[in-house]
Amino acid sequence: PAQEAGVESQVTSLERAWLDYASWAAKECDVPLALAIFERAVAQCRTSEKVWGGYLSLASQQLRDQELVLSISTRALRNCPGVVDYHLLALASLERLNSGSEAIDAAATRALSAPLPSSGPAYLRLLLARADFFRRAMTRTLATGAAAEVVAEAVQACRVAMVFAIAFLD
Repeated sequence: PAQEAGVESQVTSLERAWLDYASWAAKECDVPLALAIFERAVAQCRTSEKVWGGYLSLASQQLRDQELVLSISTRALRNCPGVVDYHLLALASLERLNSGSEAIDAAATRALSAPLPSSGPAYLRLLLARADFFRRAMTRTLATGAAAEVVAEAVQACRVAMVFAIAFLD
């Protein structure tokens, strides 16, 4: 037990050191250096939710580069598959990249089959994100004055998403 606690504190201090170093670089407005630091950090702390979270935060908030956010969240999910926020970032990035409903469905299905720690709230957040995507897609479709067939297609996609959500919750 004492040895395990020592190992845990070493990992935590290693994570803290990487996060502090990357934070310093970002504050100095050296984003390329911060990105390089995070790459080194995730190489050493592959399963650290804190390090991956810091990396994703930098990419999504400061750079707003959706392709980079999608790439990082995909890598983060390979190492930390149970973090619902990484799944949500991946879904949001796919939507911002105009990936389409098939890509959103595939990502949502992968997320819902992941080993999430708190089943109820985590799954609900994912289902709500998926439903929100379809709601926004339908709003965009209606705003363009699309033909009745396109609107019917969007409504059907929403219906399928809701049936999936109800079946999943049962």
